[in-house]
Order: sequence, then C-alpha cells, then structure tokens
Amino acid sequence: MTTRYGGTTWVSDLDLVRRLGLRYMMFEITSDHPGPPSPEDERGLWLVEDGQATRHSSHAPEFVTAWRLNTYGGKLVTLRDFLTTYRHEVNTLRIEYLNGADVRR
Repeated sequence: MTTRYGGTTWVSDLDLVRRLGLRYMMFEITSDHPGPPSPEDERGLWLVEDGQATRHSSHAPEFVTAWRLNTYGGKLVTLRDFLTTYRHEVNTLRIEYLNGADVRR
C-alpha cells in the first residue's frame, strides 16, 4: 500500500515481471500512408530492460535476433494470454503472497 500511495508501484511491478521471467514489450508499425499496414511498413520492437527502453527497427539486422529472443515461436504473447494459460499458477502465487502478507499494517 505504501508503494501505491507513494506512486512507486511500478518498482514492485518490474520486480514481479522479472521474477516471472516476463518482459515489458511494445510492438509498433510505422506507416506513411493511411489504412491497414503493409509489408513494407517499418516494424519496431520496444524492450524494457533495467529501466531502459530499447527500440529495434525492422530495417536493422538485429531486429530478427531481438524478435526471436523475445517471442514465443515468432508470436507475441499478450499478458491476457499468459494469465489465461497459467491462471492456476498465477492464482497459487497470489494466494501464497496474500498468506505471507500482513494486511494489518
């Protein structure tokens, strides 16, 4: 609660994400034309590590490596998909956390 009221909840969030082996990522498509994206449009993969954001452009050679290392079989996995797939494990983690937390403080 202290971190929530102090506006630093993100510190705990980053620690939890790290412990779960997850990453904050954003995928963007940059286009010069209106309408749906085309294969020629630039793709950007943003990764957050150690509090620093790094962008990998599809126009650069390291994009393919970054994509392979940070996707599951070449596909992005959303937080919603992760929580759905691992709902029992996440619930167990939540229960263990709540049992260890002293909510009276």
